[in-house]
This record gives sequence, C-alpha cells and structure tokens, in this order.
Amino acid sequence: MKKRSINIKSKVEIQELFKKGGFIRLEGINVFYEFTSLAISRILVTFPKIFKGAVKRNRVRRVFRECFRRRFDLLKGKCVDFIFVVYPQKADVSYCEVETMLRNIDLDVIKRKV
Repeated sequence: MKKRSINIKSKVEIQELFKKGGFIRLEGINVFYEFTSLAISRILVTFPKIFKGAVKRNRVRRVFRECFRRRFDLLKGKCVDFIFVVYPQKADVSYCEVETMLRNIDLDVIKRKV
C-alpha cells in the first residue's frame, strides 16, 4: 500500500464530504465522515486559519496519519473517508490521545451506520 492511497486530495470529494457527510464534534476537533464504495478508508487532516505555526500543524498531521495507518487494518471492511479539522487547543496532542480518539470515533461511526 502506498502512503498516498490513504489521503483525500480531490477538491470535489472534500467539498462533498463537508456537505453530505456525518459530523462528530470532540473537544478541539471536528470530524466529518462518509461511507464510500472504495476499497480503502482515507483521511484528511486540516486546520482553520487561526492555527498558526507550520511546525505544529505538520506534527499534528503526522501523528494523525501514523495512528490512522496503524488502525488501517481494523477499518478494511468499513471504507470510510474522514476529515479531521483540528483547532489550536489540540496543538500538543500526543500519539496516545489520538489513538484513543480514533478508537472511539471508529466505534461511534459503526454505531451510527447500523
């Protein structure tokens, strides 16, 4: 599996996910999700304009992608696209926090589908 294959890049797909996708609000993070017919789950980590500092943004993005990549096997049968909008209060998020958050989001999304 290539690293690129788990990223959402198309502007049309991103806009569609924001409009028609489900929504979960967590402390400092908004999650948009949508079930797809693709064979894989994909992710996009983005930030509002008020989130300054490229180093912090890139670190948060890296942590989210790594956690998602490790949980990728658990999402194989579900095929969900996720957009995480991360706010400045979550700039110092740790790997363990993100892993726990993704686990809870996975469970919540599965419950909402059924």
